[in-house]
Amino acid sequence: MEATQTRPLIGQISAIDRPLIQAVAVLTGAFVTALAAQVQVPWQPVPFTLQTLVVMACGLSLGLRLGVMSQVLYLVAGLAGLPVFAQFRAGIPALLGPTGGYLLAFVVMAGILGWVAERGWDRKVLPLALSLVVSTLVVYALGTTWLSVFTGSLASAWMAGAAPFLVTDALKIMIACGAFPGAWALLSRYTGRPA
Repeated sequence: MEATQTRPLIGQISAIDRPLIQAVAVLTGAFVTALAAQVQVPWQPVPFTLQTLVVMACGLSLGLRLGVMSQVLYLVAGLAGLPVFAQFRAGIPALLGPTGGYLLAFVVMAGILGWVAERGWDRKVLPLALSLVVSTLVVYALGTTWLSVFTGSLASAWMAGAAPFLVTDALKIMIACGAFPGAWALLSRYTGRPA
């Protein structure tokens, strides 16, 4: 069975085909990701932030290309010296530090979820939940693998950089599972078109 490609959520509510709207969407995604990095509970070596929830939203609402671009722009801004990473960090040392794998994984997460959205799988809770779990596991895999360089083992990296986040990430997945199918249902009701 071949999945058909659909427009992501933002494509349904705006003229997303226009370059200016696309640029604003990408800039907004990067900016909100930077803001979410500062909403945190300090934890070492990886702080609790709202970033993964925002990255989920960027991928699901912007689609593959624009979702990835928003996260690449976020990374480029940090590399250029803007203090966009958690704890207002910036530059190459921040990207090459203990959290660098997680930061790079945001691009992958946005890509996975953008691809999911373009197939309409964000409209139903079960396919969306499975996609969110898979993309979160990818973030854990990339992030803890990189973190293991600093902790000395994958087991210690898992205990420091993934295990403490299981509950909060499950809550973020539940929020996204309520928000996106709900937004599609509201859009369907408002426009009269099926979700």
